[in-house]
Amino acid sequence: MSGPARPIGSFRAMPTIKVPPVLRPQTEGEAEIAVDGGTVGDALLELADRYDDGSGTAVIPLTQENLAHFVGGTRPSVNQVLQRLAALKIVRVGRGQITVLDPAALRRKSGVAGS
Repeated sequence: MSGPARPIGSFRAMPTIKVPPVLRPQTEGEAEIAVDGGTVGDALLELADRYDDGSGTAVIPLTQENLAHFVGGTRPSVNQVLQRLAALKIVRVGRGQITVLDPAALRRKSGVAGS
């Protein structure tokens, strides 16, 4: 025998992580349409609001792989969207982070009201 038995309920429960609806994975059939239809932008806007430091830009500590998982897309398709946004100077993509440079332009591009 290896030590005393542990009573039932003596372990700590893992905390529940609540993911905002915009970041929940979508069904496979919605993924490709959603990536081009604004879901990447919607997710970036949601995260930019959370990471906004008041300077007008938001540095989001998130990999492209994580963003793809959140929106239900693939990393290559998310990368294409990010590269288009980067070419327009709306975001900057770095190692392990995405910086939203122009949230108003991202809102317009994503079709989200309230710039």
